[in-house]
Amino acid sequence: MAVRTRVWVLPRRLLRGAAGAAALMALGAVLAWWRVQAQAPPPVMIDPGHGGVDGGASADGLLEKAVTLDVALRLRRHLEAMGVPVRLTREGDEDLGGPLTRGRHRRDLAERVRRTHECGAALLVSLHANSSRDPTERGFLVFYQKDAPASRELAERLDRALAPLARRREPPIARTDLYVLRNCRPPAALVELGFLSNGADRARFRDEQHMERVAMALAFSIYEFYQSLIGTR
Repeated sequence: MAVRTRVWVLPRRLLRGAAGAAALMALGAVLAWWRVQAQAPPPVMIDPGHGGVDGGASADGLLEKAVTLDVALRLRRHLEAMGVPVRLTREGDEDLGGPLTRGRHRRDLAERVRRTHECGAALLVSLHANSSRDPTERGFLVFYQKDAPASRELAERLDRALAPLARRREPPIARTDLYVLRNCRPPAALVELGFLSNGADRARFRDEQHMERVAMALAFSIYEFYQSLIGTR
């Protein structure tokens, strides 16, 4: 990763006496922090869908926002144990859309993208839980932005990792209408973790071991893709 050069100019009056020494010490601390930031590897952004007033899909007392945050926190723990820096678009049960006015949902999605770009994330994985009028629909689904080869590769890796845990497997699906995927600059994929409308999937969401297996599978696939990305920088 290239390190940009910055030139710092202090007024001459700040370089005199105790004030000057303090100013130089403060500048040294800033430079040390910036040097670490400039050389640090880019983080992975994990996006637990919904949150706060937006519970997402729900069934039998389960809320999508809780399922996605549960997996996101587990996933962060596994990735950090592998040495991968991780950011989350939300750390708790919070809404990112601001005031409850028209356009709140779009603002929420835009804020997730903004946070991804702001931290210089190498990739984004957005987590959701599905719902359907057909109660027999179940299993994982992975989406990526159409005509985005790197995002497709990420989606395929995620799909392969989840395959051993799937009762029914669908290949990754290309989309053009998902805001986060369409507007995200780094490679991005959206994972539907199962169907809240399906009884078997709901039982799995409540199964501690299953949730750990899902998080671990996602972590290994993200780790491999991340290594392939930063190795080219």
